[in-house]
Amino acid sequence: MNKKRFYVSTPIYYVNDKPHIGHAYTTIAADAINRYYSKSGADTFFLTGVDEHGQKVAKAAEKAGITPKEHCDKMVLRFKELWTKLNVESSAFIRTTDEEHKKIVQEFLSKMYEKGLIEKREFEGWYCTPCERYWTEKDLVEKCCPDCKRPVERFREPDYYFLMTRFTERLRKIIESGEVEIVPNFRKNEVLGFIDSGVDDLCISRPKQRLSWGITLPFDSDFVTYVWFDALINYYSATRYLAGGRTDWWPADAHFIGKDILTTHSVYWLTMLMALDMPLPKKIVAHGWWKCEGEKMSKSTGNVVDPIALIEKYCESDSRQAVDAFRYFLMSEVPFGLDGSFSPEAFERRWTSDLSNDLGNLYSRISALICKILNKRVNAKLQEDDALVLEKYKVYMESFQFSRATETIMAFIRSINQFIQEKAPWSMPQDVDAILSRASAELRLVSSMLYPFMPETALLMAKGLGLSEVASLDSALKPFEVEIQEIGHLFARPLSKESQISVGTLKETKEKAEAETKITIDDVLKLGLKIAKIESAERVAKTKKLLKLVVDLGSEKRQLIAGIAEGYEPESLVGKKIVVVTNLEHAKIRGIESQGMLLAASSAGKISLVIPDDEIELGAEVR
Repeated sequence: MNKKRFYVSTPIYYVNDKPHIGHAYTTIAADAINRYYSKSGADTFFLTGVDEHGQKVAKAAEKAGITPKEHCDKMVLRFKELWTKLNVESSAFIRTTDEEHKKIVQEFLSKMYEKGLIEKREFEGWYCTPCERYWTEKDLVEKCCPDCKRPVERFREPDYYFLMTRFTERLRKIIESGEVEIVPNFRKNEVLGFIDSGVDDLCISRPKQRLSWGITLPFDSDFVTYVWFDALINYYSATRYLAGGRTDWWPADAHFIGKDILTTHSVYWLTMLMALDMPLPKKIVAHGWWKCEGEKMSKSTGNVVDPIALIEKYCESDSRQAVDAFRYFLMSEVPFGLDGSFSPEAFERRWTSDLSNDLGNLYSRISALICKILNKRVNAKLQEDDALVLEKYKVYMESFQFSRATETIMAFIRSINQFIQEKAPWSMPQDVDAILSRASAELRLVSSMLYPFMPETALLMAKGLGLSEVASLDSALKPFEVEIQEIGHLFARPLSKESQISVGTLKETKEKAEAETKITIDDVLKLGLKIAKIESAERVAKTKKLLKLVVDLGSEKRQLIAGIAEGYEPESLVGKKIVVVTNLEHAKIRGIESQGMLLAASSAGKISLVIPDDEIELGAEVR
């Protein structure tokens, strides 16, 4: 039986400047869907790359005092560095300066020219250099480019045109029928509206006297190819020379693009393929823009997010955690297709809530229980209803609803947490083996579903369960034997380098300390501080922060209510020695009496207990 094949592409990115969050968004999404289909048993081909020709690149090189090719070689390294950093694993990386690509572009041009679909005309109108596009008078908005809103220049020159208007009626039917699906569906109306507004023939050349950096037209050496015509052909050309000898990858299953280049893909590219009677891509998937705190990102306003800088800022937490948290945030924060707003606060909030509190604590809890109760081993088996979660997840993934897929995973994680809370395996019920069998099997399923979004974390989870790799989606439903391995923290709270004390912070702290009220040694001695050992710990119902502890002070036992649940799992506290304030007036917290207070420190949102030397006896006074 032939395996399913799946081919996904990103746009090829323009190399006039360094990559940013928009490039990362499209590429991570393509990487995620590629990993999903790979774990579903399909043969996959994932293409990304760079667009190296055109006037903007030539001007950027001139400004830097180097040749366009030297500029491109330099910028290519930045994109490849980013994809490595973000754990993006493409099948191929295409450059439009590749000799093989150039030859295939010239093949396209020659065939169209021979079919009478390209003709030379005199153009007179307006030209936008940043967009590298011609505009007519009616296209302009307040005498500026309708796309970038910048000033345009008046031009008159001969050029070659692709007779695109011959194919617009057929294109309309193809879009309306869904033969080529535009995703999300509301973007389909944008394409039809563009066609209805009146599509002109497409200028596909630039005279060399004005621009020499491009692919020479095979039928007129005085002209180079328009950068968009050249760039779009990459989706096909890569399958001819970058697919390891396999020749059946075309047509693409999905082109992932930003919404700003929807018409070039759904109109220019499709009509180019129609002109040569070539198969059409199955889907064009257009996502929205990322804004920064409500404003569109732009270099001029200085609010463009550099993914590498962002990740390095959080690498003190752990580079694996920082990268996977970034990937997860982009795929979960906003529905794919709509605009989203990025802020460090939103990023840290989702990291803390979803990854540290929900995922990290669940893994720590289950692995600790299996180690303590079952000597690290259990035969893991899902319940039948768990297969329904996987089916729901698959529907969302295959319709590119990534935020709903991650919502499904997180809802599943919370349901496992609730199951553990209700069954309380630490109290050693008769069915403790069955409880932990189900929970550990569900952890493996979580690992497999998270893999497209957080590949390194998913693999770490799998290894922690005693597996060598992340299970395929089919095998994730089957029973297996767990043997817990030590992997450390799965997800801690985000800790950025900016949390380190700066000179300004030190000065502020010193001034604040000098202003504080001084106390005497007699005041300190009033505190009754004693060593205690935690005998039991459990969560307080309907709260996220509170734990109920029973502590042994040697001569007596007391009950404490402590706000440390976000930093510690209850079962991990049993047996620890702590320092307790014993002469504090008793208080009721959430209706439960607290007979003292434990000592803990906090920094950058992280809680740490004050733990004495283990040899000290219970009830010993702290002075």
